[in-house]
Amino acid sequence: MTSQRLLLGIPKGSLEEATLALFHKVGLQFTTGSSRSLWLGSNDPEIVPVMLRPQEIPVYVESGRLDAGLAGLDWIAERDVEDAVTLLAELQYSKQTSRPIRWVLAVPNGTAISDVNDLRLACEERGVRGDPQFTIATELTRVSSLWLARNGIDARAEFSWGATEAKAGYFADAVIEATETGSSLRANGLRIIGEVFVSNTQLFANRYVYRTDPWKRDKLDGLSHLLVGALRADSLVQLTVVGDRELALSDILPADARIVTATGPTQQSPFHAVITLPKASVPQALPAVIAQGATDAWVSSLDIHYAKVPDQPAAVAENTRSVGPARRQRISVRSLAQQEGPPASELPDDIKRGFAKLPKELPPKYLYAIGGSDIFEKITQLPEYYVTRAETEALRLAAAEIICRGDWSDLIELGPGSGKKARYLLEPMLRRGPVTYKPVDLEEPELMLLADSLIREYSGLEVAAFVGDFVTAGLGPALAAAKPQLLAFLGSTLGNLTPPQRSALFESFVNSAPPGSGFLVGVDLVKDQALIEAAYNDAAGVTADFDLNVLRVLRRDVGAHLDPDDFSHRAVYDAEQQRIEMRLYASRDMTMAFDNEGLPDYSFAAGEYILTELSYKFTRDGLTKEFSGAGLRILGWWTDPDQQVALALAGI
Repeated sequence: MTSQRLLLGIPKGSLEEATLALFHKVGLQFTTGSSRSLWLGSNDPEIVPVMLRPQEIPVYVESGRLDAGLAGLDWIAERDVEDAVTLLAELQYSKQTSRPIRWVLAVPNGTAISDVNDLRLACEERGVRGDPQFTIATELTRVSSLWLARNGIDARAEFSWGATEAKAGYFADAVIEATETGSSLRANGLRIIGEVFVSNTQLFANRYVYRTDPWKRDKLDGLSHLLVGALRADSLVQLTVVGDRELALSDILPADARIVTATGPTQQSPFHAVITLPKASVPQALPAVIAQGATDAWVSSLDIHYAKVPDQPAAVAENTRSVGPARRQRISVRSLAQQEGPPASELPDDIKRGFAKLPKELPPKYLYAIGGSDIFEKITQLPEYYVTRAETEALRLAAAEIICRGDWSDLIELGPGSGKKARYLLEPMLRRGPVTYKPVDLEEPELMLLADSLIREYSGLEVAAFVGDFVTAGLGPALAAAKPQLLAFLGSTLGNLTPPQRSALFESFVNSAPPGSGFLVGVDLVKDQALIEAAYNDAAGVTADFDLNVLRVLRRDVGAHLDPDDFSHRAVYDAEQQRIEMRLYASRDMTMAFDNEGLPDYSFAAGEYILTELSYKFTRDGLTKEFSGAGLRILGWWTDPDQQVALALAGI
């Protein structure tokens, strides 16, 4: 018996019967036991099916309690887990039909609101009069709130526990509800005035599990092919044709028919062809092959139909994957610096320059070494740290519009981290054609992991990674292409650079970028000081651990004689400079010595601090002036719904 197990979430409720039937069609029989048990029986000992509500499955997959699951794209978006899961296959089936689920905005028939523009004006008029805010009942509150904000509608999405369509007119002014046919909405006297979200069932996996566990990845890929093939076969039939001479099938068959094989005739066997085509095309195809001279022809149903689809530039295809050498051919790595041989360590020189200043300082890039990047990922999930959540929301709302602003097929990203945000830009770019993604970062192993993950997820994508420090090396090699490119610098990391460093970066872009290129930056906006300081002094101490990481780097790389416990973290906001300062305070008088012979000893007084990071905050006017000073102009400006952060697109 195998020791490997794949925990798979099966949706309970409206999708339950159709899902179990789909698995049965591919030979997987999942049987229910006690009505109170979540665990199903399985004829495949390697798959452990668990019956759960579809609203729960994305959360359990994200957390790793399930390896994979099936649920609608609507619930994946509502639970805000897109960044933690990999979509493996879109499965076009639902409760009643094979059509997608549509979440629509509907109002009572008696209202004067006929479309989304009318609703926007009605909400504005309520605000002017001081009337209660327009309310919309829905189960999909997060997705609905984002849609309302994107469309400039001043309305509140309220959670509904059920019977949502019956609440319009008294408990709520309107509803956002899922429908396949619209019949239930019409029966409750409602009129559809807008489409909010379109959803199909998805097979999806925990992104970390899928990336790091080859056995589970192969098992899931095989399962994906089976399920997609079974659904595809529902609409197809096989037409077999036999003749005593070769038939010119390509001239007579409908355009949606596919000739799988065609052989003969030979002395030993007649002409024989196997064709797959939609059922609806049989009345056209069968008479045509008979008229061509077929001696026999018959139509058979299909249980599963697999067809390898080649890379299609116009689509994001997560279930078409390159493997092995073919995948490696789509990845390249080179140094950002123009030099031969391995780069010399910059840390000793940075220490000499930084410790000669008052206060002493170190470049923030060293915070991310020795696991610092992983600590920072934890920071982004803290309740106090609003920056990542807000920028993600802004990207989610604006990504498609941003990509429409330029004819870009190359995306360069400075400091990509885990690549979560790049995906929002890559997907609309990939819908237009092939894309080259150029991440720039300090550590090659992390870049290779990111590249491998993205190549697995997206067809039509190549990754050309650059290793190096763009602050010192510039952008020239990454921008060396004749066609327009989009350069993205997200995560509010622009704020870690001083004004002269920002100016040099902008000038490097202006001097190196081809005409038509764009520079997209994410910036944290000036706001209440207490909110900013709380984000950098979290109660759990994760940011403190991140700040102290620079001391671990000093001990490892230059042999610093120090005890991290002799330093404490504090972040202070300088309102005049509009920046946060991350500081490590010495708790006692001490001398810091180094094994590196090129470094002298440095003394610290109690209360003295090392400045480890600056994080500037911006206003639109201030950033516009900085861009203008380098010869750039702002082409677009987007914020999150709460206007905490901004995305600014600049061009020459």
